Amino acid sequence: MRNLIYVSMLMSPSLCRERNRQGNYFFNAAAQKFHSLITTGITDGVPEVELSVLSGLYPDGKRWIQRRGEERESGIRFQYIPYLNIPFLRTLIQITVGFIKLVRLHRRGSDETIILDPLLFYLLLPTWIFAKLFRVKLAIVVTDLIGYLGPVGHHVTWKNAFFKKIFVYLCANCDGYIVLTEQMCDIINPKHRSYMLMEGVVDHTISPSTDFSVPPSEPPIILYAGGLLEEYGVRLLIEAFQKIRISTVELHIYGGGPMAEEIKTISADKNSRIRYFGMRTMEEVLNAEKSASLLINPRAVPYEFTKYSFPSKNLEFLSTGTPILAAMLPGIPEEYREIMYIIREATAESLGSQMEEILNFPLEERLSLGRKAQRYVLKKKNNLCQAKRIFNYLATILNP
Repeated sequence: MRNLIYVSMLMSPSLCRERNRQGNYFFNAAAQKFHSLITTGITDGVPEVELSVLSGLYPDGKRWIQRRGEERESGIRFQYIPYLNIPFLRTLIQITVGFIKLVRLHRRGSDETIILDPLLFYLLLPTWIFAKLFRVKLAIVVTDLIGYLGPVGHHVTWKNAFFKKIFVYLCANCDGYIVLTEQMCDIINPKHRSYMLMEGVVDHTISPSTDFSVPPSEPPIILYAGGLLEEYGVRLLIEAFQKIRISTVELHIYGGGPMAEEIKTISADKNSRIRYFGMRTMEEVLNAEKSASLLINPRAVPYEFTKYSFPSKNLEFLSTGTPILAAMLPGIPEEYREIMYIIREATAESLGSQMEEILNFPLEERLSLGRKAQRYVLKKKNNLCQAKRIFNYLATILNP
């Protein structure tokens, strides 16, 4: 049996539910769902693999130290690196503990491989050093490069520049690459080693929608679920929504982030048709997406990071059977033009007009596009299919 160590911020299902209830600001729901689908696909679809997860812990309040013991859920062994609320010492201790835990998870004499999400330095460095010292094959999977590129509009400090150089060097000297877009290889795979292009992943347990007589939501609902950041287009969406002339339409927003308090204020004081639901469970969000009239991903402004993005949210939306309006970012293949509405222009006037136009399309036309998209992603991008592709790709790394 092949030993696979998965290093990321993936939490066990029970810890995920706990942090979700707390509305933890640091909780990254998109990354959690992505890694959860991959690991579930491996345990359900690739029985030849024994899977262990090494994860960090998100900050939780003001406690000096946070620990969590080993957990076994859904056929996966979870171990956690403690979080210490001690500046300067925190990263050093996390790197040291991470390396020690990897040594303990190591099985000598096995066909062992590691999959790593490298965007957190205290996970990247000990994993890279361990893989080199113990001659274990290391493949990295990168969900987004906004953390690498830095906050939009912020000055790049010498510290950020220094860590970027380390990030690029370590990534360039890995054994394999699992990427969401071809453009990601420009940064993390400059030596042009073999890589696997996956775009994203959806849940194989979703049942395809077959009922075309489902009535539209009443009142009509436009829904956004994701990070509440201006660079993700959330401010653009709110301004565009207020241009819509359909008096009954509502905008429902799910998620957390820097704009959360501002959205609460807008909802309470300025426009009651903008409703903020905060952090909810994945199941609650998915059910809301299925019952909406239109799903939207407003990440349309051409920031540099969009070249390295295939938003996981797009695949989640496409899997629901509800039509989606989104931008054709540079990393999205052309065939997606056939299964979603494309944002024409990233201005409030244009986007508002386009959302209104789509809501006025015949119901059958909107449902037909949504069901077509759902069939495509459930067939091509389900997590069992993607897990088997990853397993086969890792085999080529072990036996080049």
